[in-house]
Amino acid sequence: MNSMNGMKRKRKLLNELKPNSEQLACIKEVQNIYKDIYEGFKNQDRKTFLIEEDFQEEPKNKSYIDNMTNSYIDFKETKDNWKLFPIWYEGVKVQDSKHYNALYRICDKFPFLAICAINIVKPKTSIGKHQDLEPGWRAHITLDSGGEDTGMAYDYNGKEIIHKFVDGEMNIMQPTDNPHQGWNNNDKPRVNLFFDFYNDRYATKNKFKKYIKDYNDVHYGFQNLHDFYDAKRIFGKQYTQTYAEFLEGDLKYAS
Repeated sequence: MNSMNGMKRKRKLLNELKPNSEQLACIKEVQNIYKDIYEGFKNQDRKTFLIEEDFQEEPKNKSYIDNMTNSYIDFKETKDNWKLFPIWYEGVKVQDSKHYNALYRICDKFPFLAICAINIVKPKTSIGKHQDLEPGWRAHITLDSGGEDTGMAYDYNGKEIIHKFVDGEMNIMQPTDNPHQGWNNNDKPRVNLFFDFYNDRYATKNKFKKYIKDYNDVHYGFQNLHDFYDAKRIFGKQYTQTYAEFLEGDLKYAS
């Protein structure tokens, strides 16, 4: 009995979604309309992105302090390689609904969902092995691979998994528990839609509540991040604060 308990404690959580679940149904709905979602994104003018530099603190010539981990990161691993376009978080529709009506309907019924966003990785880019701080699971759906030579590799239950990004295809992994690295060796950017969520194989109200709290803590509060994004959107290039500098101001929300 004790050995069985030990085996259970060591068993890693599965990345796969529960068969016939509402989460899986939502993912499949998104896959069915991924081209329409991408068209809406491309047709939206004056898009505002969160970029890697927003999360720097005290930039150096060759490295910077990551304000979420307080550790030095080599510029060449992440410098200007990606940008993030937030769409939905905790029920808040961040963008104009007219571009994402069908996607928002899916997000609103997606159980145990924290965030929906678009991530763009530049051409000729390699991102070194790392573990993101966001808890839970992440589903990538490729909107535009940019070409044939792009993907990610991650550790899962003692094995290395290679996932090639192909238009319309989906991958699910745990960004905290699955160390991963990525590349885009194409001449065009790679565009992925992603969902951060708590897998309904294991979800309860209490677990989801803790997941959202932990996710909030990583980003110092969704409300702060939203206000920072709004400032970037309103003031454009005139707004030069990093997120770390924004958080040093007055009247910030507790995470």
